Amino acid sequence: MRPVQCTARFVIGAATAACLLAGCTPESGGVTGISVDAEGEPVAVIAMCEGAVDSLILFTDSDGEELVAEWKASESIDGLDQVNLRTPARPWKVDATMPSLKEGETYILYGATVDNDWSSAHVEFTSASLPKLSPDLVLTQVYNEDADSFEDRISEVTTFREDMCP
Repeated sequence: MRPVQCTARFVIGAATAACLLAGCTPESGGVTGISVDAEGEPVAVIAMCEGAVDSLILFTDSDGEELVAEWKASESIDGLDQVNLRTPARPWKVDATMPSLKEGETYILYGATVDNDWSSAHVEFTSASLPKLSPDLVLTQVYNEDADSFEDRISEVTTFREDMCP
């Protein structure tokens, strides 16, 4: 599978424009992806190009936006970070255990700040997306200008930030 080529600036710019049109104000300075650990459990991958985040927010897209879980970091995260969503390690913590992902449900995950200064572009995924991944691969979406739509892109975790922040 050949990944869709798109610059991070365009992805971040499109995400920021969509956010502004929706009425929210944080500046998007990075990209969020989803991966898995060796047991197939979901792992968030955050690549910040500028700014920093200190929260991760997961919600569903059905029946209005329903909050599933929220993680907080005790320090701001810039650069590249990975967070096991079931068993987060320091500096991350979650107030309640993340529920099992429901089959057929679309989940949306993004990074944010408590003070609403920065965010990272979201990733959409389903429970069926995770078995297609491995600990060294990360799924995100990129904007395909020719098709005027977002498309899945799978990158290597080791080059994810480099790919998203040229």
